[in-house]
Amino acid sequence: MAEFYPELNEELKRFIEAQRIFFVASAPPDGGRVNISPKGYKTFSVIDSKTVAYIDYPGSGNETARHIAQGEWLR
Repeated sequence: MAEFYPELNEELKRFIEAQRIFFVASAPPDGGRVNISPKGYKTFSVIDSKTVAYIDYPGSGNETARHIAQGEWLR
């Protein structure tokens, strides 16, 4: 069972910052193909207790950016 946290505490921040790789999963809003991409190279940062960010370098078509661009929240 998953645990949910309303924000990141110091222990979680340290854990996140120690990781060398992470994964991003996305899918288009129409329910099409799911894309799971490994990421790394110190591109993930904890901004504050409720905000994280990562640099998404273009790779094999950058499907994650395409899925985000298709999302309803951008309209």
